[in-house]
Amino acid sequence: MHSYIQKKQVHVPEAVELCLVWMDAISNADTGAVNQEFDVQVYDEFVIKGNTGVLRCQIPSFVKEYVSVTSWVRDDGLVIHADTDSSGRYTVFPSGELHVRQVDTSTDSHRKYYCQAKHRLTGKVFRSSTLARLIIIGT
Repeated sequence: MHSYIQKKQVHVPEAVELCLVWMDAISNADTGAVNQEFDVQVYDEFVIKGNTGVLRCQIPSFVKEYVSVTSWVRDDGLVIHADTDSSGRYTVFPSGELHVRQVDTSTDSHRKYYCQAKHRLTGKVFRSSTLARLIIIGT
């Protein structure tokens, strides 16, 4: 064996203590992410008449990896689920975006939407604290 390599001996109790410290740190990190309060936000967006309007569900970055958008709800009660067939006017993407195709002033300008998101670790469902609408421009 080369002289510059030093062999360190680790005693079993020290190794166990080190593992427990690491496990506690990981547990506390997960608990912090689970128990932290946050708000889901949505904002009005502009879209040109006839195009696709995009609404975004804003989830804080510190919980984003634990939270998924499950649906968008229109003010008349229509629920647009993330797993809905995307061939219609509405699509919810994995990013949480809601796409509304072929927007029209007569049908879409007065509608408001909120997003719903679910925390994967706790199962708690969050609803955006505000409603968003598509502001349609053009004739």
